[in-house]
Amino acid sequence: MKGTEKGIFQLPNGNYGYRVVINRKDLKVDTTYRQDENGNPFKTMASARDARDLKIAELKSGNAPKRKEITKRYKLKDIYELYLQKGATAKAHATVRKQKSMWENHISKKFGDKYIDELTLNDFESYLAELYHYGDEYANRPYSYKYVEGFLKFFYLLYGFAYKENAIGADNYHKMFVDKPTRLTMPKITPEDKDEYDDIKVYSKYEIKQMAEVLKRGHFYIPFLLGYYCGLRLSETFGLMIEDVDVIDNTITINKQLLYQDGIWCLCDVKTLQAIRKIHISQEFSDILREHIFKLLERQTVNEGYRNYETVIDKTNRQHKKIQGGNFLLRKENGELLTTNSVKYWQRVIKDELGIDFLYHSLRKTCLTIMASLNTPILELMEMAGHKKIETTRAYYINKNEYKFDKLKKNLAELSFENAKNPNEPINVDDL
Repeated sequence: MKGTEKGIFQLPNGNYGYRVVINRKDLKVDTTYRQDENGNPFKTMASARDARDLKIAELKSGNAPKRKEITKRYKLKDIYELYLQKGATAKAHATVRKQKSMWENHISKKFGDKYIDELTLNDFESYLAELYHYGDEYANRPYSYKYVEGFLKFFYLLYGFAYKENAIGADNYHKMFVDKPTRLTMPKITPEDKDEYDDIKVYSKYEIKQMAEVLKRGHFYIPFLLGYYCGLRLSETFGLMIEDVDVIDNTITINKQLLYQDGIWCLCDVKTLQAIRKIHISQEFSDILREHIFKLLERQTVNEGYRNYETVIDKTNRQHKKIQGGNFLLRKENGELLTTNSVKYWQRVIKDELGIDFLYHSLRKTCLTIMASLNTPILELMEMAGHKKIETTRAYYINKNEYKFDKLKKNLAELSFENAKNPNEPINVDDL
């Protein structure tokens, strides 16, 4: 939201809203409004300001218009039918179609026959959490955070419509959908989804080339390539062992991650079963890793001062055992274990020399974005990324980026007909 003046804010769609905060012994209010009492948006800052001033005056004076007495109990399916008759006509066709899908495939079975004055915050909160973490009988898999947000918005819409139709009491409605401390909210987002949805930069290939030239000077070059060519997460990269790399089949197995826990480095299981995966790599990158592993093993043999004596706790497979100088893929030339901490130094170097903000997760985003723009089958890309939900992977095919724009320009150029030839003309042997 874009700030304007105190108590007024602008929404991403250009409309306005206002916030009312009153903290008296006899009156406590903390809520926001994005529409007037008839469900119309505030098109201008002045209209939002006028509505706010009127609302504050009504609340402080106690002269807010009294609502009619509720004489009939409504089930949620009754509200949905009323919404289709009165409210949906002003919505875009695609929006209504999506809402119908949510209702028919999901919500109606769970809440359709229940009275709205009996449904509680806990009912809806538990349902949203269930969709997000486990899914439901319709798909039997977890739904993406963005998809579940659609259910949250639909509940707000239905109850807002019920309030407008005087089908639910003000106290119940405000507690569940208006008052900030108590209103319905989304389940806590998982760290994985937060990383995916954050607005993280996607690098151009020229930026990748620039950073690679800088990183060739030190020990972070191979971790950099693993992030770019394989789309690995930072902790997955540094958890790799030599035996995880197969330079014959050109694959890398991902089944653990390196984390710092309780003052010591630990090998831990990856977060989900979907994150356990085997990634295919190019022959070019396989050759680079082959040479890297050869040099790594050679140093261990000839360097008497090789410092590969760190202790790492292996917590994979529910066991806790010490690893002394394990076969980690990433080590400094003197044998010291490379960890996730090493990224900090190279972030400063790249920023100072190139002016580029280097985030390791941006390498993952760049890799997956390029692969999506090249029309990699979505299930293959989902497996490569280790995504839990296909909707997370699908976002890479939808989001705008320079790689897709370049491909669009090439495709548009293919529309040219100036050099088209008649397929029925005889072939000139001189053209062969």
